[in-house]
Amino acid sequence: CCEAIELQVGFADKGSALAVSDAGTGVIICKAALQGAAINVKVNTKSMTDRAYAAAIDAQVDERMAKYGKMADEVFEKVYRRFN
Repeated sequence: CCEAIELQVGFADKGSALAVSDAGTGVIICKAALQGAAINVKVNTKSMTDRAYAAAIDAQVDERMAKYGKMADEVFEKVYRRFN
């Protein structure tokens, strides 16, 4: 999901109007996939007995959600504003 969001940044910056709208749509789909994956990880780490390992995994998820969630939002807003 994270790599796909990064790709959408380039498409949004360099594409034609048709490609840019696809980037806006694609980045929202990628963000939804990222959010779904994060929830699935979090529900599974709750039941892990190795709490230190679970916490490390949760921290990775939180970092990716913060970085790539924001990136996805920025791409979407940039694309959306282009058509207003």
